[in-house]
Amino acid sequence: LQDFKPAPPSTALEVCAESLLCLADPKQREYLERATTAPSPSPPCSLEPANGSFMKSWIEKKKKTIEDVRVMLEKNALRR
Repeated sequence: LQDFKPAPPSTALEVCAESLLCLADPKQREYLERATTAPSPSPPCSLEPANGSFMKSWIEKKKKTIEDVRVMLEKNALRR
């Protein structure tokens, strides 16, 4: 997800804000004018690389939990 680079489709047409505003009634126009945004001057935040030992530990716990549930379900099925 961090490597995602947005690109407009080849069929996209660029329109200016005024072309949208001319179709709006006065109330919609006021809202649209207030809702406009501008790009941030600062770059987006960056995340630290994942902690490999934490991820391995988490994956092992997840596998153990899945196995525990599978065993529990098998035991319950045998009781019936």
